[in-house]
Amino acid sequence: MKKIIIVSLLLANSVYAAGLRNNLKRYTILRDHTLINKRLTHKLYEQYFDVDLQISSGVKDLVSDVKNKANQSGATQTQKELSILEILNKNMNSERYVDLDATIGIPFPSFDLYRYRLTPSLFYNMNMGTLFTIYNQSSSVDPSVSVYIKKESKIGASTIITKSGHIDTHIKFNLYKFDRADQDITKTKTELAQSSKIFNFKDLDQSNETLSFDFIWKRESEKRLWKAEVLEAKIFTLKDKADYSYDNFPLFHFFHQWKSKGEKFWLEPYAGAHMRKRYSFFDGIYVGTWLKFRDLPFRSSLSLNSQFITFIPEFRMNHFYFNYKMRAAYNNPHDDIWASTIHSFNLGLHF
Repeated sequence: MKKIIIVSLLLANSVYAAGLRNNLKRYTILRDHTLINKRLTHKLYEQYFDVDLQISSGVKDLVSDVKNKANQSGATQTQKELSILEILNKNMNSERYVDLDATIGIPFPSFDLYRYRLTPSLFYNMNMGTLFTIYNQSSSVDPSVSVYIKKESKIGASTIITKSGHIDTHIKFNLYKFDRADQDITKTKTELAQSSKIFNFKDLDQSNETLSFDFIWKRESEKRLWKAEVLEAKIFTLKDKADYSYDNFPLFHFFHQWKSKGEKFWLEPYAGAHMRKRYSFFDGIYVGTWLKFRDLPFRSSLSLNSQFITFIPEFRMNHFYFNYKMRAAYNNPHDDIWASTIHSFNLGLHF
């Protein structure tokens, strides 16, 4: 009988472990959706400055509530834990996503080299992101928070290469030092009551450093636009950190857009797919369309992927641009976890 009970417990444990959500996998696809949505609106590292904030609905209130309850004066540790438990139960089986991205760039004059025209620039990019999931899959009476946080920076050079007589086609090569630090942890109500923070980027004090590159091929005509991209591909490691969750597998992206022109407004449909380790090619398929206007400095995009509908209205005037992005899940909940709507505010000044 004891053997049967032990085997049953082991089987139950296996089922439980298989059923737990992989927070790193989920963050990877959400972050890649973020990267691809940015690629829809502007070119990579061709801005004097660019700032983009992505944040799920309810993040600010949830973070503030946990902090206030943990720092409540006069409350005992038990009272703080009970207050935080109430907050977790109120937000049970839900995820929140935050992503802050900033880029600065310096362009240089183009020059000719044999039969090629080269357009160089320097850039620096900083990104901080987190995904935290409140769930009770391990205990229905004692929920916890699965937290993945990541901080990274890139500094390097970008070069656009165009062959003489082939201005409709170019390749772009970005070479940079890539620093990345991350942490994949689970926090209980006790730990939240002690630290008062769901996530803290100051905990990321060690980074993994690599020499990496992006390769972008682009071809454009009056009627079509094609792009094939390999992003964040490692050449070799400069500094290796022992505990590291996010690996160096590159992001592959393929994109096609049908172009047109109308008297006042017109549609330009597009389709694409992206893929990286931890999710399938089918998870990265998306379709959408741009709505463009001839006499207005405004355009908007509506796209659909395996879980989200994304709406992007954008204002452009000379070199300045501002856009808002809204990612709303139509396939909800996902893996029994409710995905909150993600809002984005992006502005910049391109070369």
